[in-house]
Amino acid sequence: MQAVSIVLDSVDDPRRRRRELLVGLLLAAVAAAGVFGVAVPWFVGVIREGAMDLDARLRADDRLMNAVCAAPVPGRDDRLCGCALSVPFPSLDCQDRFRPWLAARSAELCAKDALSATAYCACVTTVVEDEAAGENPPPAVRAMPRCRALPDAPPAAELTRLLAPAGAQDPVPGS
Repeated sequence: MQAVSIVLDSVDDPRRRRRELLVGLLLAAVAAAGVFGVAVPWFVGVIREGAMDLDARLRADDRLMNAVCAAPVPGRDDRLCGCALSVPFPSLDCQDRFRPWLAARSAELCAKDALSATAYCACVTTVVEDEAAGENPPPAVRAMPRCRALPDAPPAAELTRLLAPAGAQDPVPGS
């Protein structure tokens, strides 16, 4: 019985509760400082870096679409150009038309050995073959971003040079 009363006395001791509360608050403050001082800035940096990378890829796609549509290009899709020339950000608004067209043109370049990107060429060839099989929605709409993310995929500037005539490299300055 005496052991129970000692435990109850220590639980009801206000000085001990205050000390334990202060220790708990101190530990919580250290943990919060760690989270907000290290983890949150790291996470924000990762998000910003990803957004800047996406923005750069979309701007390159904008330049590619505008270069293709600025001058006559063999095999150019006039629906693509109608969309690309009428909106400020064609890489966002015209993807459903652009990706299948780019897959077909890239497969042609690979067949002519104009591109030396083995994995990229295999990817776009597979996409074009699947598209010819008549899948809905077209595989290019889903798969081209993965093909373009492969390590040996040609940059948009090289595709622009290969797809567009010499005078149509950058029709929209600063984009």
